[in-house]
Amino acid sequence: MNSSEKRILGVGLVLVVLFSLFLAETTFGKHIDTILHDQITDTRLRDEVVIIGIDDASLQKIGAWPWERDIFAKALDILIKKGARLVVFDILFLENRDGDTEVKEILKTRKQPIVFATKLDANNRVIESVYATSPYAISGVAHVYPDNDGKVRRVTLSQKDSLGNCHKSLAYQAFSVYTKEISSDCDTTLKLFLFQDTHPKTLSFIDVLEGTVPDEAIKDKVIFVGSNSLDMEDHFISQHGEKIPGVYIHASIFTTLLNNSFLKPVQNYVYVVCILIFLAYILMVIVTLKNIFTQAGLITLGGVLLGAATVLVLSLHYWVSLSHLLFPYIFGSIFMIMFRYTTTERKNSFIKKIFGQYVNPKVLATILKNNDLKLGGEKKYITILFSDIRGFTTMTEKMAPEKLVETLNTYLEAMSPIIMNHDGVIDKYIGDAIMAFWNAPVDVAHHEEKAVRASLVMIETLKKIQEGAPLEIGIGLHAGDAIVGNIGSSARINYTIIGDAVNACSRLEGLTKKYGLEILVSEQIKNAIHADDILWRSIDVVRVKGKSEIMKLYEPMKKTEENQRLILQSEEAFRAYFAGDFRKATTLYKEVKDRYSATMVSRMNDLQKMPSLSSHTVWDWDEK
Repeated sequence: MNSSEKRILGVGLVLVVLFSLFLAETTFGKHIDTILHDQITDTRLRDEVVIIGIDDASLQKIGAWPWERDIFAKALDILIKKGARLVVFDILFLENRDGDTEVKEILKTRKQPIVFATKLDANNRVIESVYATSPYAISGVAHVYPDNDGKVRRVTLSQKDSLGNCHKSLAYQAFSVYTKEISSDCDTTLKLFLFQDTHPKTLSFIDVLEGTVPDEAIKDKVIFVGSNSLDMEDHFISQHGEKIPGVYIHASIFTTLLNNSFLKPVQNYVYVVCILIFLAYILMVIVTLKNIFTQAGLITLGGVLLGAATVLVLSLHYWVSLSHLLFPYIFGSIFMIMFRYTTTERKNSFIKKIFGQYVNPKVLATILKNNDLKLGGEKKYITILFSDIRGFTTMTEKMAPEKLVETLNTYLEAMSPIIMNHDGVIDKYIGDAIMAFWNAPVDVAHHEEKAVRASLVMIETLKKIQEGAPLEIGIGLHAGDAIVGNIGSSARINYTIIGDAVNACSRLEGLTKKYGLEILVSEQIKNAIHADDILWRSIDVVRVKGKSEIMKLYEPMKKTEENQRLILQSEEAFRAYFAGDFRKATTLYKEVKDRYSATMVSRMNDLQKMPSLSSHTVWDWDEK
């Protein structure tokens, strides 16, 4: 990934995260959070919480709502005598009614705090119960604020009226009286709480009034008195979608206070750290793995683990906004996959443009799969091939242009697939010449051997296409270090090779004509091959022009009985030649009877005429 791509990736991720966080704040994002919230419940039900419900049976026996207050006075007296720890009325006693005196008398004589519901009107003014002036009457605001779907997920422990006075909620007031924890703080923040997965123990109001409820069901309990008849208006929607009376909401808030299980919001830095970890994970998956199905599987697994971790954190009573984590994860994944796809496709197009016509499709597939082409150049040990048509200049003078082009195209179309089928790369066509190499841009095992085998097949194939216009070629092969990379301008670029090894190979190809050979290879090539079906004939030892080191030259041949006999004769002649015994070498080379042998005989005749021969050793002669 180059610097430009890194900048695009960085800026893109920042924009994606900002968009994701913005989306998380929308109604859609909040809806995702509520769905998650509704899957979690508080399983710790408190035995000390009991609901006395004004149910359908009570309404049938006592009469239609509202009831006279003496009924509540009688019930309150029974509950206190049976040992109720605290009684909380989720009933609004806002206007005077018959029986109020009995209620006030019980409050006065029993001397036990009773929590009564109060409310705020449309102008945010407190409307107290008619018993607010009684010494043991305590008020708590009964308001709860459901979401648009009727579910109560967020509550406040305190509210302020229009004058700025603080009023505790009904459940919080009950909690303060029950625990004797008196707090002067006015906490008006919205707190997330979880419903209990089951309702508290519920008794019928009429059973209490008629005295059929045993004492142990009341003793030391916190009693919430309220309507649990769905025909009355005081009802909400539970997390699971069922219709529930408001008294259960207050009892659930009270239980949450006892359990200290309000969901505590995590700090903002936690989201920042998590998002950075998620993005690093996605980047690692997409960059290091090539298979798109593996990428998709691991990214999906990461999303599932993210959801599971969020549920786990919720169960520990910490609130984590899933949308603030899930949206950056999802959109970050989509962006990075698209980024990877577009950059990879661009690189693949570039690679295909350079190699598509010159590389075996298998090699090209490996390049595209690994995407490891190093742009700009690298030093590699490669095998290089140069081939050239003998007498091509003469052909151009004698042959009609159309026929010349046709012949050249026929030749190149026959030779090129051979090189590519042996995992070679065709660097370029230089008129009638072919330049190719192995072991770049991807590693090729046994590249020296593949190059030699390709050369042998090229010679065999050439004989089959020589019917109309006989052609002869020379092939030079050498292995060595070279610089491999993209060379050119912004308008035209070519993946090619440069270096001394390339120059040396070019000169080897030129020597094939001087020695009368079709293929000439360097010692580096010959020493790297250990194939039983390839034979080697020693050709000469020369010094490459402009270099101090010497180079041993060989001719590869297919293993046949005829070639084995030829090499035995030729090797004995070469040893004599190399030892300076030109007389014996000449005799032996004449028995071989091929163009190379005739060349060596002619060369030794010329050498013997040199007056200063005795002052030279054989390997001092260069390619001249």
